[in-house]
Amino acid sequence: MKVRSELSAREVEELYDSLARRLGDSSVPSLPEVAVRIIELVSDPTSSVTEFARIIKSDQGLTARLLRLANSAAYAQRRHVTTIERATVVIGLDKLKAFALGFHLSRAASIDSGDFSYRRLWSQSLYRAFVAMRLCEQLKSAQTGEAFIIGLMADAGIPLMPKLIGGSFESCIRPADSPAQQFAAEWSQLPFTHVDVIAVLARNWRFPDVLCRPIELHHARVQARPPLAEDALLHAVAFFAGNLQLDRMPDPSQIHEIAPLARDLFGLTNQELLEVFTMASEDFRAARDLFSHIVDSALNIDSILEHAARHCKDYADDPSPDGEEACIRSEGATYIFSKRGPALVEVCIADPSGKAVLSEVIDTDQHSDEYIRAQLMLDRDSPQCAERVLRQIRSMAA
Repeated sequence: MKVRSELSAREVEELYDSLARRLGDSSVPSLPEVAVRIIELVSDPTSSVTEFARIIKSDQGLTARLLRLANSAAYAQRRHVTTIERATVVIGLDKLKAFALGFHLSRAASIDSGDFSYRRLWSQSLYRAFVAMRLCEQLKSAQTGEAFIIGLMADAGIPLMPKLIGGSFESCIRPADSPAQQFAAEWSQLPFTHVDVIAVLARNWRFPDVLCRPIELHHARVQARPPLAEDALLHAVAFFAGNLQLDRMPDPSQIHEIAPLARDLFGLTNQELLEVFTMASEDFRAARDLFSHIVDSALNIDSILEHAARHCKDYADDPSPDGEEACIRSEGATYIFSKRGPALVEVCIADPSGKAVLSEVIDTDQHSDEYIRAQLMLDRDSPQCAERVLRQIRSMAA
């Protein structure tokens, strides 16, 4: 059998037809009428608050959970919120639509696959959803609700993989792998990936294209530069949120990529990115009750925020790589970069106490990476920091 990376376009369509039949015959339930109607309202720009409230109120359990959320400390209401109409004002219509739809989508797609920790994965997906939503808010985008659903559902195919493909799925996944590495392993070793599964499920459930495309592309980096058009923005948000490593302490390569990635994709400062993580963590805590059917009570959201805060702080003094100066801090030294002319960058190095120990002008037209490593004594620092210093020099000299 061919692996996914070897399939032609025609074979991919045949794969999707086969998956659609298998998902239709499996224990994955069809969406309840409430969710179907919400999807229709999400796709209809003329839909009203009254229509939405009427649909929500037909589900008493969902109504109760949304009202508890609106009355939580996160929204600090002086008067008790007793109606969905009032909750739409407190929470916001777009968010309330997204939360209501996300509630039903996650319930429908939550399959317990035995030893596979589907609750932990869904909890991480919920956090990604709030990161995606808050990113859109930070970027003044009106598509916060769409971003939430995209972040929540992008990995919804993973819990279904053991059921659809058997033990070969878990055998190709290593717990230490990043989301990108996991997807690459599926792509090169399996006949289909979790992205194929959620793409088919989204089609079966008749998601609008504004949701389908970013979900299908959440492991493909958007090529546009900020400011992004709305369709490209949702793609970029899906890529950023979907590739955050949340299973464990992020490895050094992610620590050195997360802030520059946000800056490159969205033009966000490190403080703005930290605000995104902080608000997403607060959202997650507030929404635990609403999404109690998928939340892993053992997930320590505070540790995620702590890691994110430290990663952003590592870059707190870094201006844009296109600027005239930049600074990189590591445990062993501080590197200060100053542009001195075409292809020329001066690098000053200070020890942990702040005392200057070296100053060197690098000519990137003349000096190789090996020469730069030797002149700046980069072998004394971590390999990740050394690579970051080299990238900074090349970027500033370009």
